[in-house]
Amino acid sequence: SLSASLRFSKAVVSTQSTGGAILFGISTVSQEWILDSLGVYEYIGTVCWYAAFISIIKVLVLEVDGITACIRWEVFLPLLGLASSQFVFYAAMPRMISLFGSGSAFINMLAADLYAVLAGIALFHMSY
Repeated sequence: SLSASLRFSKAVVSTQSTGGAILFGISTVSQEWILDSLGVYEYIGTVCWYAAFISIIKVLVLEVDGITACIRWEVFLPLLGLASSQFVFYAAMPRMISLFGSGSAFINMLAADLYAVLAGIALFHMSY
């Protein structure tokens, strides 16, 4: 029945949300532990290798058609800007975590996401 399937989907969503929050907490604590025990350069090196490996697999599997569309300059330049801004962000993140702690670094990222949503609503009249 509809009511049983609705209860099941709510249970699945609640379980996924709880699992995501637990994994995020584990990730945050482990990042701070790695930075305290190993150092910034080892952390950056490890994250870069894993991120490069996962990104290459994702692009080869999911975005082969999108790569051919990026040959035009109108698409390639914003993509290059996004890649360079992400590089700067992830290069600065270990230093932020070691200075301020992982909790305050991630709260700052959540605040930036909130400001991005508010700017999208105010400037571009987006509805969420």
